[in-house]
Amino acid sequence: MARAFSAASKTIFALSSGSTPSAIAIIRLSGSESVSCLKRLTKKPEFRARELFYAPLYDEQNQLLDRAMAVYMPGPSTFTGEDTVEFYVHGGRAVVNAVLGTLKKMPNVDSAKAGEFTKRAFFNGKMDLSQVEALGDLISADTERQRSLALSQDNVDQKLRPIRENLLHLMARFEAAIDFADDVQLDRLGYDEAAQEILEKLLAMRRSAQKGCLIREGARVALVGRTNVGKSSIINKLAEREVAIVSNISGTTRDSLEVRIQLNALPVTVTDTAGIRESDCALEGEGIRRSIQRAQEANIVLLVVDLSRCSDLNEEVAYLLDQIGELDPAVTVAVVLNKSDVCGGSELELTLDERFSKFTVVKTSCRAESGISPLVDVVSEAVENLTGEESSTDDVVLSRFRQIQLIDEAIEELEEFEDAKDAAIAAQHLRNAADLIGEVAGAIVNEQILDSIFSQFCIGK
Repeated sequence: MARAFSAASKTIFALSSGSTPSAIAIIRLSGSESVSCLKRLTKKPEFRARELFYAPLYDEQNQLLDRAMAVYMPGPSTFTGEDTVEFYVHGGRAVVNAVLGTLKKMPNVDSAKAGEFTKRAFFNGKMDLSQVEALGDLISADTERQRSLALSQDNVDQKLRPIRENLLHLMARFEAAIDFADDVQLDRLGYDEAAQEILEKLLAMRRSAQKGCLIREGARVALVGRTNVGKSSIINKLAEREVAIVSNISGTTRDSLEVRIQLNALPVTVTDTAGIRESDCALEGEGIRRSIQRAQEANIVLLVVDLSRCSDLNEEVAYLLDQIGELDPAVTVAVVLNKSDVCGGSELELTLDERFSKFTVVKTSCRAESGISPLVDVVSEAVENLTGEESSTDDVVLSRFRQIQLIDEAIEELEEFEDAKDAAIAAQHLRNAADLIGEVAGAIVNEQILDSIFSQFCIGK
């Protein structure tokens, strides 16, 4: 479905292959002047569509810019739906800048803004909004799970369109009943059942949304403990590089330090927090406050205990949990007994009592490099439990806050439909729900949302 796009009058161009220098650079053009630009740069009057050909490129003074390859792809069977040209030039900065500079001087041609090629694809009906978002996620994917999730987003509109159509059909029948029935209230049973069926589908989709967000954004792991228990050493071991300063001086870490890593193809953000203790220092106090906040925001909390200084494990765990405050029941908590090389724990009761029976206990020694692999396994298993099994491309797993918010609002509208006593108001709730679902894939367009989505793309895409 093509959409109105007044900004498409100019032909746009950009480097599409990433930063230079490189072996080869790809310069893309899209718009009605693409063919004219190709002729002016190559000095060739004719060429075959969709055939790559050798193309020396010249500027306006007929000075050779580069010996390149080029291809012309006529619309609408292109990414943007418009006439498209691509030049494959040598990837030196001077070469690329010379070609871009020559294109800039051509009439009715301008450099592309961030995401403008994709924006034209959307407005020309080549992609829906959920596919645009999925493309952005695919480009930024760091892990296999993120790549797989992004590819599965292609079918969001296919799954939601029947739901929206059912809602619109239900609304039409309901409004007809209002017009012709003597007493609509007596005949709502069938409509309520149909609305409930749609509601169940949306609720199932919503339940999978946390999984999608965790895969896309990464699970959050917080290392929490007293000062000098080895949290910074542990984050260095998990990251497999020196990201935190390690010192015997208590209170070295005064602010939260985050590092993004992969554990078994899953993205994880690990936070090293300031050590928890009583302090009169305002700076350290702020660091401790932030530590507690990071712990409360985490999906997985690792309570780090110095085994060489701990006299009562259960008391220490209770103290740390008391400092953190109440955690969401879905948060996974594990107890890390660090510095096990200094004290083997033979004199310490290492069994957690019933209060903490669900917590996993891991003994580590960063100095002796022991226990790190089991700790990685504990975190990986926790992340796997949060994200579940990998989805097939037939599943719809929402991963964008915008999409989730719209589905939440649609669920509320359907719940209010069931509660509405007035038939006209009930019908409006059905229409509102249908409109909200339509916004997910862009059937109903919000300009501010579009600007936000396309601005996240790089120039050239």
